Amino acid sequence: MIDKTPKDAVTALEKCSALLLTGGLDVYPGRYGKEYDTSRCKTDPHRDSVEFALIKKAVKMKLPILGICRGEEILNVAMGGSLIVDIPQDYDTIIKHRCNDHSSCLHEINIIPGTFLFEIGKVYIDTVNSFHHQAVDRLAKYFKVAARSNDGLIEAYEWKNPENKPFLLAVQFHPEQLDTNNKLSTPIATYFINEAKKYKANKK
Repeated sequence: MIDKTPKDAVTALEKCSALLLTGGLDVYPGRYGKEYDTSRCKTDPHRDSVEFALIKKAVKMKLPILGICRGEEILNVAMGGSLIVDIPQDYDTIIKHRCNDHSSCLHEINIIPGTFLFEIGKVYIDTVNSFHHQAVDRLAKYFKVAARSNDGLIEAYEWKNPENKPFLLAVQFHPEQLDTNNKLSTPIATYFINEAKKYKANKK
């Protein structure tokens, strides 16, 4: 939908049963009060505008939402949160969150018991990939942390108060590029697809 205008994208979303926010370029830092850091980012303002409109509409429609990497970041910004502009320069860590060879960028994350992510994956600790130089800084007030890496960075979040709300999960890693046997890969995809099917069935 990123080739559409925000208005046309929202119109198209009305026929959908879920919203998947994928990876990509950085969210424009002026959106979360750090416009002075624009030089350290590669942005796509048009895509930002389209996705902000889609997120607003999806929340209103109570669509299931899954955010991946940039998708996790823009969802947090759209709901009032902020981002760390550049992890290597701004965050003290020895964990590599981005490498030239994506296959070598792997690290452990700790899933918080009692969260929706824990219920999906049924693991306390697992290994995920790293394709990003940004991360959630201030988490939007509507969300709670579902997982962190060993250096404390937020790796996943979900609704703080999920009662009477649709499925929402945002992850910093790329579950679609993990081994399908990984507990944070296929189970997430399967759950999201099933939530979309349920939404579609309830619309009829």
